[in-house]
Amino acid sequence: MRRGGSTVQVQPVETERRVMTIPTIHTETPILTVESAGVPPAPPEAHPSAVSEGAECGKVSGMTATYSMEDNKLRFYATSRIPADIYQRVSVAGFVWASKQDCFVAPAWTPTREDLALDLCGEVQEEQTTLSERAAARADRFEGYSESNARQSASAHQAARDSVAGIPMGQPILVGHHSEGRHRRALARQDTNMRKAIETADRADSWARRATGATSNAARKLSVPVRHRRIKTLEAEARKQRRNIEEGGASSSIEWARRWLGHYEARIAYEREMLAAAGGSAATKFDFEVGGTVVVKGDRLVILRVNRSGAEVNSLTTTPPSVVCWSTTWKITAERVEAYEPPTQEARAAVASTQKLPPLVNHQSPGCFEMTRNEWSKCSQDYKGTSTFPGDDKHGAYRYRTILRAGTLGPVYIVDMKTTEPPKR
Repeated sequence: MRRGGSTVQVQPVETERRVMTIPTIHTETPILTVESAGVPPAPPEAHPSAVSEGAECGKVSGMTATYSMEDNKLRFYATSRIPADIYQRVSVAGFVWASKQDCFVAPAWTPTREDLALDLCGEVQEEQTTLSERAAARADRFEGYSESNARQSASAHQAARDSVAGIPMGQPILVGHHSEGRHRRALARQDTNMRKAIETADRADSWARRATGATSNAARKLSVPVRHRRIKTLEAEARKQRRNIEEGGASSSIEWARRWLGHYEARIAYEREMLAAAGGSAATKFDFEVGGTVVVKGDRLVILRVNRSGAEVNSLTTTPPSVVCWSTTWKITAERVEAYEPPTQEARAAVASTQKLPPLVNHQSPGCFEMTRNEWSKCSQDYKGTSTFPGDDKHGAYRYRTILRAGTLGPVYIVDMKTTEPPKR
């Protein structure tokens, strides 16, 4: 290289060679671990790395199974994190993790879930926490949420008031004045805080209602009428299983039905014991008679008929409530009765006279429709019936058949039946 008539030797400079390292991309599927399997966190008292070790017969150490007759639910309790394969079996069986109860809960008892509990735990113990205790804990938690939201609402409301404290009441925005921006920002803060106050107040009311609903729902499940209806449902399910056993079939199907039948019979015995401890239902407390008066939701109804299923009162046919105008009778279940008054002799006689129907006659009258017994039976129930003649100076009260033809409701004479004349005075 020449510079100013002289030659300058340029020494080559050695540069450091840089090698770029390309990271390796792993395309293999990651191994599923207990932490990535969606297993609920371990209880606080458990060691973070504690894993249950399998014992003999498939039992898992640290796991216990319980069953509650009150709500018909199976529960799994674990003192440590359960393995992923056990969690998969529990999840497939229908158990879900209840973080507040710190256990796995199944919505209802089934033979399959009981078999899983026996396989994992060896035995199913009685649940120690009652339905009322769980409802009380749930209500306390919801009340805490309600109080927290109420405090936030009060704080936001006060902040909304403070944001416009320096602005006189009714002061308009002075457009173009140096206070315009400050005034608009104050109104924006007031709007934001007021919206937050309203939203948190609504949430506080919602949590308060849920707290009340938690306790009232538990009380409803333990009430006498609900328990009485639950017994009726269980008895119906037990009858279905007995029919399945009597019809026969595969031995596995019969054994399956027997397990369900044993479960229903155990629940019926428990519910009846609890019902007796609560004083029994109205069907056992009162000796209902025709002509007596029952009180149902404030209405006084007269008993027209006592309907029994065996020796037990199943329902009552009474006069209709005050709000019913489309029927002359009403049917109520026995557990809805709030109070009962025995009948007097006059009441018995009055009901007997009203319940006794006039005789049904079959005679030719002017304008009647003549038909055979077969034609009458084939007519739709929507177009035929009976009407009552109250009686006059010549004849007493009687009933006669009627049918709707060509838009006209007229009497009917059955030509191949015995002719019966109206009763005379």
